[in-house]
Amino acid sequence: MPADLANKVLRSRAVRSLVSTLENTVPGLRAWHRFEYEQQFAQTTSKARMFSGVYDTFQAALHAVPDGARIGYDNPEVADRHSSEVGHVWPSDYPVLFWMSSLLRENARVFDLGGAVGVSFYGFQERMEYPVRMTWTVCDVPAVAKCGREIARQKHAMGLSFTSSFSDCDGADILLASGSLMYIEKSLPVLLAALSSKPKHVLVNRAAFCEGPAFVTLQNIGQAICPYQIRNQREFIREFEETGYTLVDSWDAPEFSCYIPFHPERSVRAYRGMYFRLREGGGAEGGAKSQ
Repeated sequence: MPADLANKVLRSRAVRSLVSTLENTVPGLRAWHRFEYEQQFAQTTSKARMFSGVYDTFQAALHAVPDGARIGYDNPEVADRHSSEVGHVWPSDYPVLFWMSSLLRENARVFDLGGAVGVSFYGFQERMEYPVRMTWTVCDVPAVAKCGREIARQKHAMGLSFTSSFSDCDGADILLASGSLMYIEKSLPVLLAALSSKPKHVLVNRAAFCEGPAFVTLQNIGQAICPYQIRNQREFIREFEETGYTLVDSWDAPEFSCYIPFHPERSVRAYRGMYFRLREGGGAEGGAKSQ
């Protein structure tokens, strides 16, 4: 069986149970599947969304990246990948659009953590009217930010800017983190706690959570391999509460999932979105509404 076909079999929900049964009954089959999968995973030329391994820390995951593979988002090849995503909106973006339409005010400051080349900025702009003098700052790695500036120049995008420093979030009205938290080693509440003026509203979208202990896997995004952190959902919400926020809303992002071959118990069937609001004074009092 070719490696690409073996990978499709392993990722198909309809046949995973059958594969598992066969692996437990046919000697050597599981070892062969693992070898084939690891061989394909090490190749960073396809656009496959692949995951491999379970690790305790970011550093342990980094050490497990196959030799010779490109690592992380901070390179031109990955930056160019995002150009084709400009303006795209996923079904799970609509809860974010709903909240932003009521939260955005004149002179509002939006800080888009891991916003790539401005994918959400352009996609949302086609579906809502931005208020007067709103500014939208995308925070991403230098290579991606550079590509984003060039696209913004070509599109004459007003109010859009780029940075690679989270400290520029200080004083923002809205923090958006869509599909980015898994690539960031530090927890978002920890990053927010270091700010002198925390954003009043935090919109998290397409984030991978688990019910058990947090862990790190590796993701092959096609052009590179990245450590990919999956946090415990209750712990994440508790950290936000301790940082002065209340959970206002939450939703599923079922179009995204994380299946880790040979570790099915760690797989995530659907990602999540959440809206947190800063309590008055930003203290640790109060509670959160779970959904």
